[in-house]
Amino acid sequence: MIKLRRLRISWGLMLVAAIAVTSGRTVLFLTVFISAALHELAHVLAAIAFGRKVEAVTILPIGFMADMPDLEPLRFWRKLLVYAAGPGINVIIAIFANNPEITAINIAMAAFNLLPIYPLDGGRITLVILSRHFGIMQGAAMIRRVNVTAAKLFMAMGLIQFILFPPNISVLLIAYYLLRTARANSVNLSLRLYKALVLDKSKPVNLPIRLTKASPNSTPQDLFARINWDNYTIFVAHTPESVVLITENDVVDMIASAQYNENTAR
Repeated sequence: MIKLRRLRISWGLMLVAAIAVTSGRTVLFLTVFISAALHELAHVLAAIAFGRKVEAVTILPIGFMADMPDLEPLRFWRKLLVYAAGPGINVIIAIFANNPEITAINIAMAAFNLLPIYPLDGGRITLVILSRHFGIMQGAAMIRRVNVTAAKLFMAMGLIQFILFPPNISVLLIAYYLLRTARANSVNLSLRLYKALVLDKSKPVNLPIRLTKASPNSTPQDLFARINWDNYTIFVAHTPESVVLITENDVVDMIASAQYNENTAR
């Protein structure tokens, strides 16, 4: 059974729906809406199959977005499967649909969602891959830069669209949501990892060990930024006198201790 705490509907959806109705494209809007709903349902079912929870679903002008905050502990391939489930169902619909319009809509939806822009599925997949190699904090920073660049491109295309096909502002709405989420998602992802590792300590056990070189002058925050979900990291710092091994647990404990001391001092 799927239990949701919240169902949020964006004002932008109402605007897009009103434009669709007034321009005589109600059937097209409903086709896109249903395809988007099936797309997000595939994500939700994949997450539940791996034992994850769905906190909320937000209906946006560019589709649905499920809030699944506890996906980070999933192993690499399982996360990829959850994020790929949505575009995958669109491809399946496109293959078996007898209607050319439905086929075209679902192919376009799959292609759009696979763009490497967060929070689109392609951006989430890219983030998972980047996080595995650079740590989730650095990966989130990279995704934020991609988002800002993509938002500027969509803004330019949206202005051209509005000039040529008024009052269509669908691309401008996409640019707005990309700009709005670029910074917030980068910060939220970092905070989510911090909370899970330092406060909840919910990282899976028995992970492959990854030895990583570190400078003796690195701070716990520097080391923390290089931790990912798919390995247990051990940092190796060379000093003139010896070789120091700093485990992931050491880093987490140092940050947690510093936070405790800071709170106590207050």
